[in-house]
Amino acid sequence: MKKIFSVLTAAIMLLVGNISVFASDSEGTLLSGNCGDNVTWFINTDNTLVISGNGELNSGGYSSPWYQYSVGIKKVVVEEGITGIDSKAFINCLNIEEAVIPSTLETLGVNGLPNNGSRLTDVWCFSKNIKNTFSGNSGSYPQAGSGIKWHVYKDSTTEDSLKVGLKYTDEDFEYLTNEAFPTETNRTPILLPKETETSGPAGLGCEWSWDEASKTLTFSGSGDIIISDGFKKLASKIEKVEMKDSTITSICNCAFGPFDQDNSSKNASICPNLKSVTFPETLKEIGDHAFNKSALSVENLEFPEGLESIGNMAFYNTNLKGNLKLPSTLNYIGQSAFQNTDITSVNLIEGMTLGGIAFANCNSLKELTVPKDIHYNVTGVSNMMRGNAAFSGCEGLERVTVKGGGTVKIHLSGERENGLSQRMFDECKSLKEIIIETDNLSFVQNYADSERTFDLTSNPTFYIYKDSTTEKTLRNAGYLTGTNVVYIANKSALTDAVESAEDMDTGLYTDESVLSLDKAVEAAKAVLEDINATQESADNAAKAIKDAIAALKYKPADYTKVDEAIAKIPADLSIYTDESVSALNAAVDSVDRTKNITEQSIVDGYAKDIEDAVAALTERPKGNIVGAVVTPKDKTEVTVTVTTDNGETVAEVKAANGEYSISDFEDGEYVITFSAEGYVTRSYTVTVANGSLALKAEIHKLGDINGDGNITTVDVGLANAHAKGTKTLEGYDFYVAEVSGDEKITTVDVGMINATAKGVR
Repeated sequence: MKKIFSVLTAAIMLLVGNISVFASDSEGTLLSGNCGDNVTWFINTDNTLVISGNGELNSGGYSSPWYQYSVGIKKVVVEEGITGIDSKAFINCLNIEEAVIPSTLETLGVNGLPNNGSRLTDVWCFSKNIKNTFSGNSGSYPQAGSGIKWHVYKDSTTEDSLKVGLKYTDEDFEYLTNEAFPTETNRTPILLPKETETSGPAGLGCEWSWDEASKTLTFSGSGDIIISDGFKKLASKIEKVEMKDSTITSICNCAFGPFDQDNSSKNASICPNLKSVTFPETLKEIGDHAFNKSALSVENLEFPEGLESIGNMAFYNTNLKGNLKLPSTLNYIGQSAFQNTDITSVNLIEGMTLGGIAFANCNSLKELTVPKDIHYNVTGVSNMMRGNAAFSGCEGLERVTVKGGGTVKIHLSGERENGLSQRMFDECKSLKEIIIETDNLSFVQNYADSERTFDLTSNPTFYIYKDSTTEKTLRNAGYLTGTNVVYIANKSALTDAVESAEDMDTGLYTDESVLSLDKAVEAAKAVLEDINATQESADNAAKAIKDAIAALKYKPADYTKVDEAIAKIPADLSIYTDESVSALNAAVDSVDRTKNITEQSIVDGYAKDIEDAVAALTERPKGNIVGAVVTPKDKTEVTVTVTTDNGETVAEVKAANGEYSISDFEDGEYVITFSAEGYVTRSYTVTVANGSLALKAEIHKLGDINGDGNITTVDVGLANAHAKGTKTLEGYDFYVAEVSGDEKITTVDVGMINATAKGVR
């Protein structure tokens, strides 16, 4: 409950008050009722157990009205007015995450909160006056240093009681200040569906159904399976259990084994005909005695990935056969979990906790590999004679390979690392070889923290590394004689090399170089399996792997995105500014085609740079050519034609009233020609720069050399001077004076202009 409580919740409590006893509904049963003279309970639709009323809670412990549903409860709220909580009230609430205790509480009973397997993280205790009733029962509450936070008032009687009774320290507390009591606002109790002969509830969110023809019990819904009186009646008929299409996460204690947990070791399973089970992919936990003594006869049982825990005696004395496939997520196997089954192999998971006699008397088991970092003897503490004789009595077990030491819990002495449980292979009558592939096994101890030999009746041969810590430990404990020791190659470096190779992401490298590494690893594994391999062959195999790793070649980077970006470059870049085209060319030129897959981000950067440069291309500015054309008569219609330097016409407009405008011109050189009927055509070569040009043009009638709009003796004189050679007319003036069309100005032209001037022609 890592949150701030609001004053609003307290106000709601004042308005709502304590809830009264709920009645059963015709459609099912409400999870509610009495639990004291003036105390009621209900489990709401958020899976919260709420205790309300005045006085002391009298739950009845294992007989509490909510005990059957305890594993599905996620939160416990004991509301204001409750003064005491009796012993074992919440003992089986193993999945609660937080508990809330009111300011009125004075006593907490023995086993008040779960201490084993609980997900509890926070206890919000608003009472300042809880008395010390914990002394002598510290093992029945969460232990000091467990990480569970008790939120209490500093320097209160409650804090002192917890410190004295449960040995809590300041690290176990977080202190309350002005937080309001968090009254539960969800007052709607769960309505369990009505139970019939063929269906009914099996948990807070789970239901069961029965098919008589196939003798199949099917579970649907979500959450935790709990034992139902309904399917208990069918127990002797059940042959199959299916839950594959559900989102069930937990199977409760004794679900299909002896339904009485307290007498499970004495009682027979009441599911004697159960042969098969199908688990859902969502399964996290299988409870204690879940299939204990049932007739379960699955061959090659495979648990779903995601399963974390298998409880004590969960599959004890069943008919499991063949390979037992444990998921990589499994971290706990309880005491006697698979004892007395017919499995032939099992893959233990590195780092897992292995309970006492977990696989005892599995007589069909022939070979076994024990990975490193196993946690031994964590369960069965109350019966230390079991120590961790995990594979004791496996009469068919012939060969054991130990990959490394584990963590061994020692009675009253804490834990030791790099060890092996001494009683692990007691009474394994066929055991001939114990291969210990670690050089740092530091001790082998039994339940009483004494040193004595294995209870081995078969006098097995120990295969060990010479002059190692392991050899010294075994000799000091008296396990090694002159005839039962074979020195094997120290393969620690080879094991490390194989693990390093297998941990690599070979997808980064070329197929050819990876193939070489795969061959080296395959050869190394053969050496690891060969108990007679020499030290030289082990060292050479390790070197071959290291050499193959060093020779790995990265795959080339993927230039697909780069090529796609280049393909998007416009074919004609002439319409863009020099600056933007230059930036694009620089981005393309920067591409280095020698990059490998580890430099993919750089290559992807090339593609982005090119894409950005394409997006940034800027077209050359387009503007207008504007101006005026002067003619002797303002209303003369003049045609304005624009051509390129190779004669291609790109625009043609009419000048109106002596003015013209031509739009959307790119920068460049053009020829602009002005023409009109009766006038001499005139062309200008121009340069459009920065998107605009202003050009004022002037055209004359034929013979009007001075451009005054009239042909007079002045024009005659100008033409006559050119004909006599006294003055030269050039350019446009020449073409205006050359009226005869012979491309020369002679007396003929002078005469024609003179005739026009005199009105004769």
